[in-house]
Amino acid sequence: MPMKHKVSFILFNIAILTFLTSCGPSEEKLAEVNTKLQALENARTVAEETFGDLIDSSYKDELDKLSIAADDIAALEYTKMKDSKIDEIIPSIESLTDDYEAMEADLLEIAEKEKAEAEEEGRYINIQGYVTNKTGKTINSIILRDDSQNKESDDLLISNVELGNNETLMGIVFEVYIPTDVWSIIITTSDDSTYVAQVQDLEDRSMFGMTFGEIAEDGTFTVTIGDYVSEAKETEGANTSSSESSSINAEEEASSNEASSESSN
Repeated sequence: MPMKHKVSFILFNIAILTFLTSCGPSEEKLAEVNTKLQALENARTVAEETFGDLIDSSYKDELDKLSIAADDIAALEYTKMKDSKIDEIIPSIESLTDDYEAMEADLLEIAEKEKAEAEEEGRYINIQGYVTNKTGKTINSIILRDDSQNKESDDLLISNVELGNNETLMGIVFEVYIPTDVWSIIITTSDDSTYVAQVQDLEDRSMFGMTFGEIAEDGTFTVTIGDYVSEAKETEGANTSSSESSSINAEEEASSNEASSESSN
């Protein structure tokens, strides 16, 4: 090849390489932007996984907006950009990464709160039983108050239901917080008077039989807790004894009538 043509060929190749280099990024810049994009993807994944485990969904809209922005910025053709153009985009990638990391911090706080609430919820148990009213008055409201937590239950008597004196209400359910060992029973009577009595040892029972004692002149009353099964057996025994007594009386009456009839004859 003549020297003149050889020089022209070399110059042509150099021109082509220069053109290609000017149309794309340098290897260093491409590596830099890929590192930034990977950091963004990692922050996004962590935040979305944390959010997915939460009950609270208040961050959904904000997370959706970040997701759209992250998708758009990841879809850009960085291999066709100049270094200067990539330099313009990198701050946006870093800003999105910061937004995800800030959101992750907020989501972790919510996660810790929900975990604590779940653990506390697990320390509540329901115990079921019945209440017998021996106060001498009609009761139209029964509330259980946790004195240590200073929390009151909903009214255990449904609307328009009253518990008369000497009446028993079955199916009462107390929600009891295990660490507490002292509660108060608050009753309201039909004359709109309110009375309070302390009760203990609820946490030791899975079922209960409870009796509200007579209201004293000073406005106090007692709460007696018995075992549900024992109370039921006693009631059953009393009913059986009553039935047997009635049967015996009936037999004696029949015998007496028979004797009376024979005497008449």
